[in-house]
Amino acid sequence: MNVGFLGLGLMGLPMALNLVRAGTPLTVWNRTPERCEPLRAAGARVAASPAEVLGESRVTILMLAGEAAVDAVLERGTPRFAAHVAGRVLVHMGTTAPGWSAGLEADVLAAGGGYVEAPVSGSRVPAEEGRLVAMLAGRPETVGEVEPLLRPMCAEAFRCGPVPGALLMKLAVNIFLITTVTGLAESVHFARGHGLDVRLLRAILDAGPMASAVSRGKAAKLVEEDFAAQAAIADVLKNNRLITGAARERGLASPLMDACHALFAETVALGHGGLDMAAVIHAIEARTDHNVITSARRGDHPSSARPAAGARPYAPLHARVMAAWSANPATAAASRAGVPARSSRRTRSSCRMVRKRVGLVPYAALNWRATVHRSSPATRSNSSTGRRTAGSLAIRSRTRDSAAMGRGPRRAGRTPPCRASIPATSDTTSTLANPSSGSSRSARQAASEAGTPCGRSTGSATNGSGLPPSASCTSAGSM
Repeated sequence: MNVGFLGLGLMGLPMALNLVRAGTPLTVWNRTPERCEPLRAAGARVAASPAEVLGESRVTILMLAGEAAVDAVLERGTPRFAAHVAGRVLVHMGTTAPGWSAGLEADVLAAGGGYVEAPVSGSRVPAEEGRLVAMLAGRPETVGEVEPLLRPMCAEAFRCGPVPGALLMKLAVNIFLITTVTGLAESVHFARGHGLDVRLLRAILDAGPMASAVSRGKAAKLVEEDFAAQAAIADVLKNNRLITGAARERGLASPLMDACHALFAETVALGHGGLDMAAVIHAIEARTDHNVITSARRGDHPSSARPAAGARPYAPLHARVMAAWSANPATAAASRAGVPARSSRRTRSSCRMVRKRVGLVPYAALNWRATVHRSSPATRSNSSTGRRTAGSLAIRSRTRDSAAMGRGPRRAGRTPPCRASIPATSDTTSTLANPSSGSSRSARQAASEAGTPCGRSTGSATNGSGLPPSASCTSAGSM
């Protein structure tokens, strides 16, 4: 039986290579032809178009970047879609919105084809070693046909019932993964800020009961500052959005994922979207830098924020803040007099000058005020809504409160706050650099004004292969 494979990106290429090496007759296609050459050398046949792969394959594996890419290669919504899928089986191994996958299954079944969800847990190295974990959903007879084909790629495969059970299970798994790696990054950040030996921290964690393949691998990256991508920040942010979106649709609270979403979005805005997910530590470091400068803006002398001797990377920033503070007469006078910087218009303006002089790199706080409200142990007031939010609420209470306030299931036409993304443009950078100014606005407002909610392109231009630029057919890193 001939098998097709569409999408040879970070994950797709090693997965397809494992199939060829196991003797599977394979026909492949990728939007970037150069990615096909290792498979051609291994014995796979390289097709000129997705239609050619679909036409000659009983089973076609889709390892594409997202919904738009899948729709484009299948020509969904056109008369050609039925011809591509009738009498054939599609195996969707990427990570997409569960609701979208359920809709695709309905279309495929209506056209006379078969459909199996098969997202995988794992990153580039497990993909290369054939140690991925697959989650399968679909009609039992179709899943039974597909399951043996996955053995060269996956060490384990678990049946998760009907579609979209596999994708929902994958998102549940990723909650644990994302929060684990984010917590590990904060541990390393905390240790460095106190001048501790991070190599010793790594040894203790590796020897302890919480150690795992993930913790060992990511701790090594954090200690060595080797952020070569295994699961890229941008891909993790996409997964995070899928998780929080699915939670909103069911009226479920997702407090940890909301916090992680803000951190990974900030990391992307800092220009690290192509690095490994462990690079989320950059966003945590940026928040620390921001806190030091914010204390100066309030009129507090920054000496109280001095890090431990030998700690990095905050000492250079502290020196820059101190130098700028001393060189600015208004802020220095305000500090000596014990007057908060926000007490006068002149001093507020001078503090903005201090922020500009020290070269503060803004972080993309999607809604920093809301994040502070959630994390503070005290009850704070939201001046824009008059609502008071307690900082330490149980997840179940958050779910109940979210439903009571009409946040779930999601109303038609509404974009949840967690799905907002902020482009790294000069306009948004200048706005975020000074959140105290009257022109400050949230990332969701910036995205809305740009006409691209959720950070998606709405252009109709095509690339060289005739597909929309947003419909990248190179697979993104799974997790």
